[in-house]
Amino acid sequence: MTTSKELSTALSAIYNLNTEEELLALNRSVCDRLKTIRARQAHVIKASLNEGDEVIWTGRKGTQRGSVIKVMRKFAKISTSGGTWRVPMNMLRKV
Repeated sequence: MTTSKELSTALSAIYNLNTEEELLALNRSVCDRLKTIRARQAHVIKASLNEGDEVIWTGRKGTQRGSVIKVMRKFAKISTSGGTWRVPMNMLRKV
């Protein structure tokens, strides 16, 4: 967990960047870090899911609940009363 002092130090360092190249390099680093964090979360969720588990997720149609049919590499097939959905791992929460 980052402290407020570390966060303020990072923000001051960002304000001292003067060129577009420096800002683009920072942006690439931040995006890479976000991808790593999301991949780790998806891996943890994938390891905890089994066929038949009840899950919930929030999508375009609001919060939905269903049962896992199949666990794939990045997605899971979920059966709901409204049909079958292919949902990204990082959107799923076990009930």
